[in-house]
Amino acid sequence: MTEQTEVLRYIVGPVCTNCYLLVNHKTGELLVVDPGDQAQLIEKQIEKTGAKPVAILLTHGHFDHAGAAEALADKYQISLVNIRCVLVVIKMHSCIFNFIFITSGNSSKIF
Repeated sequence: MTEQTEVLRYIVGPVCTNCYLLVNHKTGELLVVDPGDQAQLIEKQIEKTGAKPVAILLTHGHFDHAGAAEALADKYQISLVNIRCVLVVIKMHSCIFNFIFITSGNSSKIF
């Protein structure tokens, strides 16, 4: 990682699901991926980054990946995105993330 990009991993919930915060320090934005449980813990970690959440990505809808999604979406007034496929490209030289996700046949870019 570079000083401007960061991937933070937290293990949450009864089945120890990986939840990620994908932080772009250059833009001051972050994505939350698979917030399975423990919304308050995730909120504290978000606050520590100083970044603004812009979306929540769910790799699928099972409880262990989506349990805290609604609470976080409500708190930060951000969208939930159910995704079928995620391609994450980390540009090390330009110090930015490119997140490309596919939903219902549409491609979008975040960050």
